[in-house]
Amino acid sequence: MAFFSAGDTDLGRVLVWQVRLDRPPEEAAFLRSLLSPEEMRRAEAFRFESAREHFAVARGALRAILADRLSISPQSLSFLHGSHGKPYLAGGPGFNLSHCEDLALIAVAEDDRPVGVDVERVRPIQELPSIEERYFHAEERGFLAAASPGERPRAFLTL
Repeated sequence: MAFFSAGDTDLGRVLVWQVRLDRPPEEAAFLRSLLSPEEMRRAEAFRFESAREHFAVARGALRAILADRLSISPQSLSFLHGSHGKPYLAGGPGFNLSHCEDLALIAVAEDDRPVGVDVERVRPIQELPSIEERYFHAEERGFLAAASPGERPRAFLTL
């Protein structure tokens, strides 16, 4: 069964997968079965069933993808955690997972270098002017100022 869109985006030595988190029950159950006891506890801590299921599917997909890249079983993966809690694998590959609502992105480097990916829903952002002023360079603020009002949230997230 194919659970994910193929690694359609190859950014040099980084592959990115898009994962739909709303899965048929049998697929969600399979992906949940790949989780460690700690990941299961984390999933069960979510208040809403949809959040529990999305977390489990995202983490199961991450395990399946990493295991495939390493030619090992998903359950044998043992994640370590950095000083800020970010998971990693000793010896690589570098990876990152981001999810928002019913979509996840998983990036995997072919070596142990750090990699990042982010997915966000484009939406109006009330604090946009104060965020721009506080955190963005003048050139970035100029980029945002050139965007039409309707495109400013997308331009912000692009930066």
